[in-house]
Amino acid sequence: MTGLAVIDLETTGLYFRKDRILEVGIVLLDADLREEYRWCSLVNPERAVTAEHIHGISATDVHAAPTLRDLCEDLAAMLDGRAVVAHNA
Repeated sequence: MTGLAVIDLETTGLYFRKDRILEVGIVLLDADLREEYRWCSLVNPERAVTAEHIHGISATDVHAAPTLRDLCEDLAAMLDGRAVVAHNA
């Protein structure tokens, strides 16, 4: 293991079975818990955005953002070999 990947997600709503990711944030930490890299991206959820009152992200904000499918290869590379820590999971 080369360190940790701390992940925070925002979603279109509050129901994991129907809502989708609309923002991803990742902080990579080395084995001594020093920050190595910080990355975030809005994500086009390809559906309506609800719960805007919680996360403050609107449909207009994510309209031109990449889809999660578009980001998968980069996300996999960032997480490779790291223990994943999820915020508020």
